[in-house]
Amino acid sequence: MSYHAHQGDQAIIALKQLAREESWKKALKHKSGVVVYMLQQPKADRFDTKAPIFKGETVIHGFTPQSVFYVIGMRKLWDENFEEGRLIENLNETSSITYESYRPSSSSKAYDVALVEKIECSADGVIAFACTSIETPKIPKVPGRSRRQLKLQGWILKPLQTSPPSTKVTFITQESVKGWIPGLTKKSLARRPLVIAEIQAYLQHKSDRFRERSQSTVSLTPSSATRRPSILSNSQPSTSTTPLRRPGILANPPPRGSSLPSRQQQRQTQKQNQHHSQSSSLRRIHFADEDEEIPHETTKSSTETLAHIDSHRLYQPSRHKTARKQCLETVKRLAASDLDEWKETGEKNQCKIYSKSVQGSPLPILRGDSVITGPWTPEQVCSVIQCFGARKIWDEYLETGHVVERFSQKEYLVYTQMRSIFPIHSRDFCLLTTLDSDPATGVICVATTSVSDALMPEQKEHVRGRIYAYGWVLAPIHNNQGKLSGVKATFISHMDLEGATPLPPAIIRLLTTEVPMCVDRVQWYLRQHGCPPYIRRVAGKIVQEDFDSKHKTYRIAYIAKHRPSTSKHPSKTWCTDVRTHPGMYASGFKVQASPPDKVRVELRADDMGIRIYTLSDQAEGQTVEIEITATEATTSGKPRYVCNGVSLKDDDEEDENEREEEDEEKEEEELLTDAASEHDGRVPKVTGVPPVKEQNKKTASILRPSPLWIPKEEREESLFTAGETDWFRSPTSASVVSGQV
Repeated sequence: MSYHAHQGDQAIIALKQLAREESWKKALKHKSGVVVYMLQQPKADRFDTKAPIFKGETVIHGFTPQSVFYVIGMRKLWDENFEEGRLIENLNETSSITYESYRPSSSSKAYDVALVEKIECSADGVIAFACTSIETPKIPKVPGRSRRQLKLQGWILKPLQTSPPSTKVTFITQESVKGWIPGLTKKSLARRPLVIAEIQAYLQHKSDRFRERSQSTVSLTPSSATRRPSILSNSQPSTSTTPLRRPGILANPPPRGSSLPSRQQQRQTQKQNQHHSQSSSLRRIHFADEDEEIPHETTKSSTETLAHIDSHRLYQPSRHKTARKQCLETVKRLAASDLDEWKETGEKNQCKIYSKSVQGSPLPILRGDSVITGPWTPEQVCSVIQCFGARKIWDEYLETGHVVERFSQKEYLVYTQMRSIFPIHSRDFCLLTTLDSDPATGVICVATTSVSDALMPEQKEHVRGRIYAYGWVLAPIHNNQGKLSGVKATFISHMDLEGATPLPPAIIRLLTTEVPMCVDRVQWYLRQHGCPPYIRRVAGKIVQEDFDSKHKTYRIAYIAKHRPSTSKHPSKTWCTDVRTHPGMYASGFKVQASPPDKVRVELRADDMGIRIYTLSDQAEGQTVEIEITATEATTSGKPRYVCNGVSLKDDDEEDENEREEEDEEKEEEELLTDAASEHDGRVPKVTGVPPVKEQNKKTASILRPSPLWIPKEEREESLFTAGETDWFRSPTSASVVSGQV
């Protein structure tokens, strides 16, 4: 027994040594991306190279090493030639003896193997699993089956620092081939590592299938397919041919340094699995092949969702909480990482760009660092980043983008389309964007990652790309006097454009140098245009938001919530806060608010935005629409602020009166000038009355008050009496609670 345990130890040692070898020669590359290598002349002579040694490698995206290893053990699900497997004996906490049998195929007869297996799980999450053939009387030969000899077979599953998680998979095999034809042997053995492609295809198929069937999390434990017995079994050894059922490795992740729990741990685990069979489904994935009905909630469209809004809960629960958490952590970690870990690739306009290569990824992780100088706040920089109308100007690769669904004011589902770059086709992305802010430091983090969602199925006209992590970390910079002097901006991007054909090296070089430079382009936009309007806080739920940068037109629509849900916001200060910037609206702006009888719009004290208040409970659930456009420059040079035709500032009323008088005088002069021009082509002096009676009639008819015209005194009186009595009553703006971005 101790000898077989020693064989298992030697197998895991050999596996790790072979993985570190450099004498590998590429043998073939599969369409799935799996690359197969053959060992040539190892540096050390400790390996028996009489039998060829092959290695397969690839990166499986979207799955952790635990998930991949679980499917490896469920061989009956993806290997049609696999017949049965059973655990014979547990040797120690990390080693066991197992038996496997395989059906005959077109290229081989029925065969079986007697193996000793060993597993190791390191502290950094790497799983190593190796096995080798043994001779033991506990596994006698079976008539009609040839006993195959595996010198070594093993897996190394290494987690990659990506979001969603990815795993680098390495498979190594060496098999004795007595009596085989050498040429046929190499071709056949060279394809053994393509088992990785079968596992990858199975994972992808199941992922697509359950994404289509349900947006809710489903159970991991298979109900009909069984896991091949091995050292991961929590069952007692058995010599029967009945397949053994075991708890999944994802439900009970392997401990660091030992994969086989003690007897006491086994009993506790089994009790926990029975007691938490329902609650554990929240963190389990179902890999079974049966077509049983899985209860789930049908995903509704945004229109249907808005039609059934709960008065106490405007937003639907997030469907991508795990992706949100992982993406935020990844962006923050990469932005805070030491620059010694990055390779500096260039600098332009004081914007430094870096890259970090990732095993198995065609594009490296990209980073851009710069300081956006000027009295800009992280909020204002964030508005340029998040506004699609502005981004179409500073991001030359963006074709279009819009918000599909909002889960909160700081989390939403986004669709974007990337322009085609010759010779590659256009890409589109289904993304989840999250905003996170720290009130103590003023730092804002914007994180985006790809997700799968039924609201955005893949389209034939575009290749669906994948973004592992895309984000910004914006930190305020203060001078010695404590005044804001700029924003330190760090940009992170790690994406895969997918597609059947590899990216040309020229495209990779282009993206590596151009994408991180978006930090500099954001600063250019701020200097040229200022920051676009943005919602700092909404008293309700936003259903539409768009900005036309060319015409400086900003539109929002939101479902109003008249009273706050909690006492955190006093009712008198409960409002929607929209911020603007004089760089965008130097001459002021005019607001069109609807419905006018249910909302009141007030200008902020610093003229950099408006606050929208609902007037009564009748506004609850109503859609409020706001449009902000730029006003034309006045002769006085003072900015004008108007809402629904009414000035938002007292001094604007005086300016309006002066403009009306100027317009009337100008109109009279134009009329008299026209009249003089019609009289024999001569221009008489403006003083005096025109001598022609016809001209007198024309002038009188034009200057006569129109039936629609109301005297100024009556107009002022109607403003106070037409609406509610507190139309002009202002709440104490100093007590308005500022919400987060």
